[in-house]
Amino acid sequence: MNNALRTFCKETSNNASNTNKNTCALAIAQWAGVAENVRYLHTASDVRRALRTRFSVRSVKSAIKATTVGAARKEVAALIGERADLIAVCVVVKGHIMLMGEGGETIVDNDPRFNDRRVIKQAHGLYSSDKKGLDATTPAAKPERTTVASSGETTTRGKGFSITYPAGYFTGEY
Repeated sequence: MNNALRTFCKETSNNASNTNKNTCALAIAQWAGVAENVRYLHTASDVRRALRTRFSVRSVKSAIKATTVGAARKEVAALIGERADLIAVCVVVKGHIMLMGEGGETIVDNDPRFNDRRVIKQAHGLYSSDKKGLDATTPAAKPERTTVASSGETTTRGKGFSITYPAGYFTGEY
């Protein structure tokens, strides 16, 4: 990435505490335990680079025929069910990135939707890698999903971490 584009990404970052890492990309990297392996987390390629330090990452867009996130849930569930080494699918939509897991359920999404009609731009599978000491039973492979409490707090849990965001954090009301 050229210097001008990286500067633009830092200036428009949605993470006030660390402009080198956007909140949606950071949440996925923290879930996977790779947030500290890279300096920048702004774009989908930054997230893939971080994930590749621990997982094998390959495109699965051709296996997902649905065009929207909501319609792709069943296909993601089937894809993960048929491939034993596939842990999760990283889905890129316009201006956002999220992670879907077993059963097509959302693992990490900082911008959840009830009826999700966002168009899928990219989809990449996270595969376990024996050479890196990971398998389908790795705790990161079976996380609890992101939950929103009645108080409005959002909690994301993954391997060795739990992040709780205050109510209104993702809507700018915080």
